[in-house]
Amino acid sequence: RRPFTTRAMGAEVPSPASFIALASPIGLAAYWWLVLVPQERRALAKSKRRGSLSSYLDELEGDDSRALERWFYTDWRKKRQEKAERDARRRASIADAERRGASSPSPADIELELEREADAAAAEDPSFLSLDNPVVVALLSLALLSAVAALRG
Repeated sequence: RRPFTTRAMGAEVPSPASFIALASPIGLAAYWWLVLVPQERRALAKSKRRGSLSSYLDELEGDDSRALERWFYTDWRKKRQEKAERDARRRASIADAERRGASSPSPADIELELEREADAAAAEDPSFLSLDNPVVVALLSLALLSAVAALRG
């Protein structure tokens, strides 16, 4: 028979493989959030402003038979309308200043400034916990389905 011995459990240094296993997803998530998301947001903003998405939204504005699509893009359509109104007010104030004889920037400078403002708005860091984030939507969907499954027994 072997004598019973106790072994003290103490802190151990994790192996390098553990660090790699933990650091890899963190590094990928950081790359996704800090590099890919801002690039795609800028590309989407440009597309909404002057690309294929802009022409699609213009087409959608005039077509009453596509109610579901119009509802789906309601937020984008409202933001486009608000931006168009802001830009029109800004152009009108510049035109008023020109009529009064004040020096004003050229139309090309105005367009360039509006482009810069749009790019700056697109580059802003979005709220992570918004429903625009597919990760948040997926987690909320899983939580809802889990809650329903738990309640059903």
